[in-house]
Amino acid sequence: IAIPELRERLERGEGLQIIDARSERTWNADQRIARGAIRLPPNDAVRTARELGLDRHGTLVVYCA
Repeated sequence: IAIPELRERLERGEGLQIIDARSERTWNADQRIARGAIRLPPNDAVRTARELGLDRHGTLVVYCA
């Protein structure tokens, strides 16, 4: 999904969850985080998602760069 499409879908109120899946080292080295993003560490994403109570049937938009 391209950023313009993501913006459009968010503006329409679609229930998207933005996921930051960068490694801890990369995440710590960069101050840029997408607004509203939740960080799920790539080596433990499923467990962390369950702990956070993310919707199992929702739409996730994952980025790692």
